[in-house]
Formats: sequence, structure tokens, C-alpha cells
Amino acid sequence: MLQNFYRSLFTVGLTSISIAAHALPIFGEVPPRITSLKSLGYSRDILLKGVNPKINFSIPNPAGGVAAQDSFLSLSVKTSPFLDAKSSVRILINEEPVLATSVEALRKTPLLKIPLTAVPKNEPFISVSLESYLFVDQQDVCESLQSGNLYLVVDNDSSFQVKPQIEDKSINGFFAGTYQQVIFTVPDNLEATQLESALWLYGLLSGQFGKRKIPVLWSKPGNEIPANSAEVILDSSFTGENIERQGNTLKVHAVGDVVKSLAVDARGLPFSSQQTAIESALYDSSSPLGGEDQRVAFRQFGFNASPRRGSGLQRFRVNFDLAQLGTRPQELALSLKSLFTPTIRMEIVSMAKSI
Repeated sequence: MLQNFYRSLFTVGLTSISIAAHALPIFGEVPPRITSLKSLGYSRDILLKGVNPKINFSIPNPAGGVAAQDSFLSLSVKTSPFLDAKSSVRILINEEPVLATSVEALRKTPLLKIPLTAVPKNEPFISVSLESYLFVDQQDVCESLQSGNLYLVVDNDSSFQVKPQIEDKSINGFFAGTYQQVIFTVPDNLEATQLESALWLYGLLSGQFGKRKIPVLWSKPGNEIPANSAEVILDSSFTGENIERQGNTLKVHAVGDVVKSLAVDARGLPFSSQQTAIESALYDSSSPLGGEDQRVAFRQFGFNASPRRGSGLQRFRVNFDLAQLGTRPQELALSLKSLFTPTIRMEIVSMAKSI
């Protein structure tokens, strides 16, 4: 019995040391986050067509910066078989060129592993741009465009692996994490108001994680939490803080105002959904939004303002939801400011256009 006591004491001592070491960023092992393009909303492989096709995508930059030696982008690019071998592809990170390669080299090695060493700490996003110059030998540009043979395909299983220098233990850091799934643990025998809070919270979780294709599963207490999963516990015992985070576990009191405050905070998160809006949780009669015009810049949605080059129709997507706007607008207007240089009769004319 005494031997068992010392064994227990020794185990507790080791556990305490382990927790203390984990709390120190210099010694603690922070797990990398893996974010695929599929989880960013690209449900299919990305087809890029034209002479100078380009694509931009970004993920949040950890507040403490990235551990460069363990952070990289795995990018799989397939090329049209008709492209000239000297066609080229360039990769930029936060508008800084980090890689240039020929289509000939890309055919031999279609999977590019790009270290994330050039990411400034003060940038809110890690922004990646793929630019290219495509042509077919012995064809002019018009013939090549007509043929449809100028294209690249970016595999949507391409992914970022980002290891933060310091683990983000904030509530926003929980929502920004990448998990295999999120388990929403809800106790039985809830009162009507608590059940309403559960539905609000489930909607909020589905909204924040749904766009990244991370499933949110409603569960009873006592079920085993799979590896690489997060857990959100609806707390009806009202012990401790209203909202508490411990690692990949978030505990939220089953109170409408608590869920509402979490939803309002969540509108500033970098990831959001186009599918679910929790109007009841977001409504606040004391909100100053009222009837005043509210302006939200594209950069708050992670949009990169780097130049778009190419011929023909140019498209780009700016994803947002009601949580990021903070309310359901009665009217939604777009103010688009752009500077472009079209070629008209061999003359370059600079124009500024505001819509």
C-alpha cells in the first residue's frame, strides 16, 4: 500500500512537471496546424486558365509568428500537356517571391514544398499567390486562348502546415484551430432556455467550422473524444468562468447572454461560414449599429490587395457572413476601388474607377 502511495505521488509529480514545461513556450511542444485548400472552401481542384492565370489564398498568421523550420506549404500543380516547357510558375508569400520554376521542372516534380520562412510577424494573414506565364510553342496568344490549352490545375488537397512559435490559448485561437471534428457535448434534461442556448451554440459552431468542412457532432456526456478532435461542453452546472478553454476543450455556460457574447466575439474570426447565421444570438438591442451605415473593408475578410493580371474577365471571391457584419443589413452596397491599365490601340492608359 505504501509502495502504491509513492508510485501515485511520483506520477502526480511527473504530471505537474509536464504541465509546467508545456506552459513555457521555449520548451513546450506546440502541435502544427494542417489546413488544406479543401478546408478553405475549395471543394474541387482549382482550374486556372489563360496566359497569366493567378490565384491567391490565405490563412491566419499565428500571433506569435511561425516556427519556420516546421512550417511549409505543400502545393500540388498539374500542367496542360500542350504547354511549352519554358512556361513558368512563380510563388509569392505576402507579395515576396520565394520560388520560380518552369513547367518542364513542374512536370517532373508536381508537388512543391515551400518553406514559410518569409512571413512577417506583424502580418495578420499568411498570403500565398501563384502567378504564371503560359504559352504554347509556335502559336500566338489568340490561337492559344482559343484552343483552351493554356491551363494549370491546383490540387485542393494541397495544404499549409503551420507550427506556431507560441501556442494560442485564447478563445479565438480555439476557433482558428484545425481539427478532424468538433464534438459538442450537451447534457440531458435541459430547461427550455438552456436548450435554446444549446441550439444557438450548435449553430454558431456549425457556422464557424462548416466552411472548412470540419463536422460538428452533437454528443451526450461520457462519450470518448477521438484523437485530433476538439470538444465544446455546454455547462449547465454554472461552475467556474462563463467561457473557459483548456487546450482543445471549450466550456460554455448554458446561458443565452453567454452564447450571445461568444457569437459577437466570433464575428472577428478569420474563418467563417456562408451557411449558418445565428440571428437570435447576435441580436443586441443596445448595439450601436442602429440605422447607421457600417463599412467593412475587404482586408478584414482576409482579401489580399495584390495586383490581378491577365486578359478577359477577372473574378475574385470575398467570403463573409452575417456574424462578420455584426447584423442583418437592410441594404448591402459594394464600393469597389480599382486601378487598371488597359491597352487600347497600342496606347497604355491609366484609369481609376470607382463603383
